[in-house]
Amino acid sequence: MEGWRLQRGEYTKKYLSEDEIWTKFNYIFSTKSINRTSYKFCFIKSLLENIFNVDEEGYLSYDHIYEKFSEIYWYLTIRYKLKQGDTGINNAENKTSVEIIFESFLQKYPALSSQMSFEAIDEKIKIQIVEEVKKKCKRNVIGAIYGDTDGTFYTFDLTREILKLHPDVLKFFKKYKYILLKLNHYEWIKFLERVNKEEDAYSLAEKLDYATKRSNLAVYRNLLYEEFSRHNCFYCGRKLVSTMEVDHFIPWVFVRDDKLWNFVLSCRQCNNSKSDRLSDRHYIDKLLEQNNYIITHSDNIYIVKKEYKVYHPDKIIEMYNCAEFNGFETGWRPRCLNV
Repeated sequence: MEGWRLQRGEYTKKYLSEDEIWTKFNYIFSTKSINRTSYKFCFIKSLLENIFNVDEEGYLSYDHIYEKFSEIYWYLTIRYKLKQGDTGINNAENKTSVEIIFESFLQKYPALSSQMSFEAIDEKIKIQIVEEVKKKCKRNVIGAIYGDTDGTFYTFDLTREILKLHPDVLKFFKKYKYILLKLNHYEWIKFLERVNKEEDAYSLAEKLDYATKRSNLAVYRNLLYEEFSRHNCFYCGRKLVSTMEVDHFIPWVFVRDDKLWNFVLSCRQCNNSKSDRLSDRHYIDKLLEQNNYIITHSDNIYIVKKEYKVYHPDKIIEMYNCAEFNGFETGWRPRCLNV
């Protein structure tokens, strides 16, 4: 199916088994699926890293998808100078459309630099970048994956910018998120090795991993401490001092996303000790209480309005259960218990 030609499509089967979904993934990563750019890999990564931003009806915002898509490519193409396409690209310098878009913004805005992190870009400029990337890539990428999966993964409409994941696919993505990210990374690295001859697999793996990790969480630390009076370590209860740190309650290595509703303030000792573990389940209720407080005391704070748009308390429990299923150690408690 030449999905890239389509403006819209609906998922074609009412029910999908896990075996059927695995078969579609195997096809995407096979030589039968043509990959002249790394767009498909980035799109799958963007879907997986946004899977808990899906609303209650299964819809995922194009803006969510392409903000993550743009962020990943900014690091890979601008900071690390990694080629994302092979010789099938029809321009003299063998550059993908996303690379050309980024370079046009670097020329247009002198304040931008190749060493700037994506989150540090002025919000108005960032919105423009995401909009340009979305316009350029949504047809070729969303339609292509729809075609490669025979219309089974999602319903989409390019004009209305609607993407609704098949309920069985959504469940599958959540259940196997960590495994699917690893599989996608492995195939992406193989592709990048082919078009970046000077890079080795280890170096590429590090760069892919870094491409979605926010380097500066200060805005969240300040919000939680100043605006919402989180003055004590979330885990041990000790008074926070200058060494307080922002912790992903559900570990970042699983979530691969930064949202205020998954952040807590902790002392350095607890943060280092917890690492990539899941805390004891009784802390879930404490996080839900914190999020309820933030929602009711936010006073129209932009980040809260944006990041809590698709939040629901059940998401935290679901994320915890999915991370546990994916092998993350559970039951962590601070050694310096003062709770």
